[in-house]
Formats: sequence, C-alpha cells, structure tokens
Amino acid sequence: MLEPVQPLIFHFMQKPSSLRATGILIVLATLSMSVASGCVWGVRHPVKSERVGIVGGPALRAYLDARGEAQIDPSAVYRPWVILLPFEDQSGFRSGVFELSTDVPNMLGTVLEESQACRIVPPEVAAELIAGRDAEWSEAFQTQLSDSLRADYVISGVLTDYNFERLHVGDPLLGGYKSWEGTAELEVRLAGGGLRHQSQARHVTQNRGIGLDLLGKPREQDLHYVRLEEMEYGGPEFLQTALGEATQNMMRQITSELVEILQPRRLVGVDTMPTVLSVSGGEVFIDVGIDHGVRRGYRFTVDPSDTRPAVADDEAAVVGDDEAAVVEVQEVISAGVSRATLLRGHAAAGQRLRLIISAEDETPTGAGGT
Repeated sequence: MLEPVQPLIFHFMQKPSSLRATGILIVLATLSMSVASGCVWGVRHPVKSERVGIVGGPALRAYLDARGEAQIDPSAVYRPWVILLPFEDQSGFRSGVFELSTDVPNMLGTVLEESQACRIVPPEVAAELIAGRDAEWSEAFQTQLSDSLRADYVISGVLTDYNFERLHVGDPLLGGYKSWEGTAELEVRLAGGGLRHQSQARHVTQNRGIGLDLLGKPREQDLHYVRLEEMEYGGPEFLQTALGEATQNMMRQITSELVEILQPRRLVGVDTMPTVLSVSGGEVFIDVGIDHGVRRGYRFTVDPSDTRPAVADDEAAVVGDDEAAVVEVQEVISAGVSRATLLRGHAAAGQRLRLIISAEDETPTGAGGT
C-alpha cells in the first residue's frame, strides 16, 4: 500500500517550497488508495503470532458443552475448577525417559482430584489453548485462560530437582553393597480470585533392596534402574523405585497444602451469623467478605426465619439440606461484603446464612469441602 506513495514523498523532499500543496496531495492520494483497496489508514493489522486472544478447538467445545449440561447440586460443597499448566523443568533429568513438564502436573492433578477437593480441567483442553507458548505464564494470560475455561484457579510450577542414581560400595562383581537414591523437588504456585499461594516440597528416598550383590548378579532394583524409560510415569512399577517413592512423598506434601487452600474453611472473625444485605433479581449481597475468609464459590443456605438466634456457633450447615435456598459467592467485593447468586429458592434482606461444609469436617476449628 505504501509503494505508490513513494514518488510523492520523493517530490516532497525535492521541492520544499511547495510543502503545503504537496502535503495535501500526499494525504489525498494515500486516502484514495486506502479506500480503493478496502484498507483503513492508520490501522496496523497484527499478524497471527501477535494476537493475544485464546482460540480453542474441539476439546474446548466438548469441555464447555459438558460443563453446560452438568447437573448442579446446590446443597453440596462447591469444588473449584483448577487448571494445571505445564511445569518448567529445571531438574536436568536425563532426556528421553519422561515428559516431566506434563507428566508431573498430570500426576498432581490426579492426586488432587482423588482428594475430592477440586475438579481438574482435562489436560487435553488446557493443552489445546496453550499450544506454542513457553512456560513463562504471565498473570494476564492466566486470567484470560481462567475466563475461557470457566476455572477458579491456575496452578503453575517448577521442577527444580529430579534425580535417580545408583550408589556402589565395594566391588559389584564380587559382592558389593548397592543402594538407589531418588530425589524430587517441586515448587508450585496457585493463583485465582485475588489469592496467591506457593508450596514447595523436597524429598529424598533411598532403596537398599536386599543389601549385597552376589557376584555381580543383577537384582530387581538394577532392572528398575535400567528400564526406567520403559515404565509408565506414575504407574505401579515406577512407584516401587526410589524415584517413585520420592515423587509420591513430594506429591502428598504439595497436595495436603493445596487442599487446605481449595476447600471451604470456616469463617473467621464472625460473632453473629452472616446475613443478607440486599437482593436484586438473582443477585444477593451478603455481609461477609475478605476479612472473614470468604472466597468465590462458597455456598450458604438461607434461613427463611428471621427470629432464630444469631449465634456464631451455628454458622455452618452440613451438606445434605435439600430444602433451604442456597446462594453461591461470585465475587468478594470488600472486607465485609460479597456478591452471590441464587442457586435455589428465594432470599430477602435480613435473612441469616449458614456456610455449607462437608459432614466429615464439621469441627469448631475449620471445615473442608468435597
């Protein structure tokens, strides 16, 4: 589009005395060519690699369709949706054995889902949306990804150390002592809804087997060492190795810390039962917020009676109340106010609320979700 303008620019440079007239000719000629070619002057069209938007495919469509058709049990504790991004592998573990950048987060996702503390966005869905990107996930991209997948949290991580080594004492051809050592160290970061949390775990495990080698005869642990690349990551055979044991211990520690964050906890700093401040259509504003530990997804039953005692000890409702109206927090607005939506029934200003927690966690100090 600029090439036909070049002669005019050259003429402009050669004859400065006709500055005004030539300038007008340049603008008119350029606008004429822009209109003729269907272009808009001054608009730079980005190339594909510069686009910020997230574009999905069949996996994303199937996932969103399934989410839309899923039946919601309002009386159940909310289980947040979590995206696990590929982890950055800084361990230096030998190549060609595992795909640690995806194997480790996939294993963590399996363990987290088994804990019933959350639901994991299928790895193939996340992979479809992040294809071609490196492991340096910006906060803006994570927010955009969460919005696209209707998720509550994003977990990223760095595998800082991962090693499986064999140690010898004595001559293995005659009868030496041998042990295997597995090392696993991981840092994970959870973000979402204004929350930032980091967990770190390092575990070293030694597996000595039966002790002595007999004239260099390979033992089962030797076969594990040389056949590591043939094992399924996280499978039964892998978990019997020293590296597998260290990995399991690392996953247990990380999971226990994340579950504490993901599960609904009892409110703090509450002397009386929370109440409904106002109702506008399907939106309900309640008088608890950041200072009370409220998070997006927390569900409350609405007590239709406004005469029952406002006792803080009665703040929690055990899962299984199928009659009361239920609200779910969508946004924690301030220190003492949150915005919720009605999942079932009706609510009115002044009605009291009880946080829904799981029956097994009905304790004075805290409550978790399933």
